[in-house]
Amino acid sequence: MPNTETTGAVLQARDVSKSYRSGQQELHILRNLDLSVQAGETLAIMGASGSGKSTLLNLLGGLDRPDSGSIFLSGADICGLKADQLAGLRNRHLGFVYQFHHLLPEFSAIENVAMPLVIRGLAPREARQEALPLLQQVGLEQRVDHRPAALSGGERQRVAIARSLVSCPDCVLMDEPTGNLDEETAAQVLELILQINREQAVAMVLVTHDARVAANLDKRYQLTDGQLQRL
Repeated sequence: MPNTETTGAVLQARDVSKSYRSGQQELHILRNLDLSVQAGETLAIMGASGSGKSTLLNLLGGLDRPDSGSIFLSGADICGLKADQLAGLRNRHLGFVYQFHHLLPEFSAIENVAMPLVIRGLAPREARQEALPLLQQVGLEQRVDHRPAALSGGERQRVAIARSLVSCPDCVLMDEPTGNLDEETAAQVLELILQINREQAVAMVLVTHDARVAANLDKRYQLTDGQLQRL
């Protein structure tokens, strides 16, 4: 079990357990798991298919609740928050990137990136102004008005990365962000992720099955039998 550090932690899981029922059987996915994510560091979480990696990421992101234990985001125990409080905290402190970009097809690239700010209550025009520098940062300044269908897979993932950063989060959670890309594009997206980490010091937790991707991150963990082991 990894040590749970406290100084500088932006995201923590303490003694977290999660189970699901399948018919008459109870499946124990996570067992008394601890994890600490420090400001500005990058973590890779690896594990076999079905080991609970995505479940852990959903718990860290407040998209699901543990059966027991606590999860702290920027010092707040998110397990005890009401839905609207949790949504507000998540909007300000967390970013999300998935294997499939989950962009809204009817909106342009810049509208997709601006969406978290619009949800927060920012005027659409002001939100677009905030979003534009991020699209420039990920190399899409010529594609801001294109809808997702007009973008390549790598471009769509770059939009998703820009969207995850628009709220200036403390931490970005990534679920196989390069898993749906060809090898060359995946390498480009990974380098972009690492560059943003270096320049902005935003913490990143990345679930991946690819040891080559994990090797580039500060810390690497293996999720086995519901527990994390430091590699």
